[in-house]
Amino acid sequence: MMIGFAFSLYRWQAWLLFAVYGLVMAVLETVPKAYVSDLVPTDSRATAFGFYHTTIGLAALPASAVAGLIWDIFGKINGPMISFGYGAVLALFAALLLWIVV
Repeated sequence: MMIGFAFSLYRWQAWLLFAVYGLVMAVLETVPKAYVSDLVPTDSRATAFGFYHTTIGLAALPASAVAGLIWDIFGKINGPMISFGYGAVLALFAALLLWIVV
């Protein structure tokens, strides 16, 4: 998905990718929440969801800050390509690391 954003040249391509990304996120965000709900006892679910979302937020904040910094450093012309390329490379690295560990 990030590769698509990095190399999209027209606005309609970005809008199409946002629509697809929204569908993907709608599907992918439900699975971890259901898993958290299954793992913890009923009386601890609120705490577990709070911990889960805090962890996700703490991981997303520096990642977003670095992507924005890359966008600013490399300018408005190459910034999007390099910034989304950075996200794609890190996603590929995370998938490879997951494959090696699991």
